[in-house]
Amino acid sequence: YIVPGTGAPFNTLTNTELGNLNQDQLYDLSKDIGERVNVATNHPDIIEKLKIRLGKIKLRESKF
Repeated sequence: YIVPGTGAPFNTLTNTELGNLNQDQLYDLSKDIGERVNVATNHPDIIEKLKIRLGKIKLRESKF
């Protein structure tokens, strides 16, 4: 799961994707190791679970 980002999606100087899109991203790495097909819209239940889990992790880390 990759959270939506507001930065540039691609660095032309290094020819590198930066992972920034304005939408949730979810990839099935068992079938798509290159992260070419975003399946987030097909799995809203997984997205919601991962958002909650990430929020809890961030909350724990902010206490340190």
